[in-house]
Amino acid sequence: MNPHVLFCDLGNVILPFDFEPAMKKLAALAGQSVSQVSGIFFRPGFQDQYERGKISSQEFLNSVRKGLGLENRGQTPISDAELALLWNDIFTENRPMVEWLESVIGKFPVWLLSNTNELHWKFIWERYPIVRKLDGWILSHEIGYRKPDPQFFRVALEKSGALPEQTFFVDDTEIHVKAARSIGIQAEVFEGAPPLTKVLKELGYPI
Repeated sequence: MNPHVLFCDLGNVILPFDFEPAMKKLAALAGQSVSQVSGIFFRPGFQDQYERGKISSQEFLNSVRKGLGLENRGQTPISDAELALLWNDIFTENRPMVEWLESVIGKFPVWLLSNTNELHWKFIWERYPIVRKLDGWILSHEIGYRKPDPQFFRVALEKSGALPEQTFFVDDTEIHVKAARSIGIQAEVFEGAPPLTKVLKELGYPI
């Protein structure tokens, strides 16, 4: 049975991202070092909880604001919208990959599989039209599991209606690729659109 569903990662595949500029802006705003600010956002367990939907976006913003000492900025508290924009504006577009996706949409189902959070996803949905063109979305904050948890991939299979041997997964992180393979999904680390095209052709995808 030929595989026919592509599971595609988001970050550093479709949308490269870089937190450093946002951390620098917040450090200047809060009067703290970049490492201190990064420590607030990426303290143990915090992102895991947010990306699995265990804390709300409001709780996330309140916690960050408190950690940064930004409850009040002079007489004007920093708004949720200001803080969310600094947190969200970290993405750029991998244009060759976006063009490749646009060329294969409709030839076989393409599903997005992403460890992400509600604020990032809302921003991406509005800013990057390519994600709205895909056949489906498996988002950690909606399903309560994050890659590399095998259950994340089981949910993807269930929602897409595909068997493991009918799918191929591409991700920039090897541990995620290994987790997908552990339940029978064919998978490779992302190295660009041309290598992906080559392997999918070999597997019988109609490219």
